Amino acid sequence: MPIFRYKARNNKGNLVEALKGAEDRDSLISSLKKEGLFPISIKEKKPLFSFKSKTKFVEKFTIKVATLLEAGFELPKVIEILSSQANLYWDKEWLFKIKKELSEGKSLYEALSSLNIFSSFYISMVKAGESTASLGRVFKNLATFYEDRKELKEKVISLSIYPIILFLVGMGTVIFFISYVLPRMLPMFANLGVELPLITKIFLSVGFFLGRRLKIIIILTISLILLLKRILSHRRIKERRDEFLLKIPFLGNFIEKISFIYFSEMLSLGIISGLPLLEAFNISCGVVPNQLIAKKLNKAKLDVAKGVFLSESFRKNKVFSSYALELVRVAEESGRVEDFLIKISRSLSQETKIQIERFLRLLEPFIIFILAVLVGFLVMAVLLPIFQINLDIL
Repeated sequence: MPIFRYKARNNKGNLVEALKGAEDRDSLISSLKKEGLFPISIKEKKPLFSFKSKTKFVEKFTIKVATLLEAGFELPKVIEILSSQANLYWDKEWLFKIKKELSEGKSLYEALSSLNIFSSFYISMVKAGESTASLGRVFKNLATFYEDRKELKEKVISLSIYPIILFLVGMGTVIFFISYVLPRMLPMFANLGVELPLITKIFLSVGFFLGRRLKIIIILTISLILLLKRILSHRRIKERRDEFLLKIPFLGNFIEKISFIYFSEMLSLGIISGLPLLEAFNISCGVVPNQLIAKKLNKAKLDVAKGVFLSESFRKNKVFSSYALELVRVAEESGRVEDFLIKISRSLSQETKIQIERFLRLLEPFIIFILAVLVGFLVMAVLLPIFQINLDIL
């Protein structure tokens, strides 16, 4: 519920200033008049810092709605419960808008469309669920989809934390030693008249450069990242980039598998929820992360519209690997494409989780090895001049 700061005068003409929650400005004005207050100014009070996460809201909303609908609650009651439980400012705002739209007689899919935070696929599925009186099943399917994604995301994050911290701390220590500690040892070597080895000279040169140009390097790095992000946002550049990524060994196969999982899961969910095949196919193309594969899928859609089988249209347009095409062919022969596809996508998703976990596990020793090599060279850069001094003395 929005919070308003208001100024008003009471029956005695005294100025009253306070905060009060209300559904909207009109409700607040009515409430104040009943209290014998005459409003002068009303301003909605928004928090200075409020984390606005559309993705998290959609995930939480879907899972909670699915749970409450399955428990037997009616939709208006479900939204009312969610509104009372919401803690974050933006969550309250979005739920309040949904509640208001529903109270005005609009359908849920119309209420969700007005927020501009739900994807076209999501809204199409909700619309199909409402038209076929299977809203509970639709939200159950969507909740399963978001829970699987959330589980994968959390697993990747938890496994990535240690390698990232290890790399940052290790590189930070190396940079500090090169740019701060090593240059301060130079006068000692100079006073003893030692000829510095090549490796020591290299590290000293890098250290002096980092020490003098560190701010410029940071600014240039950030600028380069932003520039690359802007360039890569162009459609043609994206296609070229995605085409290049597909040609990289192992990475290309991984991207193709992820694209197949996303597409097949969305397609099956769409069909199960009551969407026509072509509409579900069209919307599912939008969730594929690789632009080149999405482009090929859009071409395959034209063949499907002519009555060509999915597996044949994929083979003709060279969309997925022969293994994926064989799975689609078996799904078509089973007569229940949607059920078979969702089983395939979830099986491949589990397979992908294991591959990601193995990769991240292997990343830790690789980072340790790289840091150990750097530290080893640093030790050599410091010790070689000392050994040279000892040899000169002898």
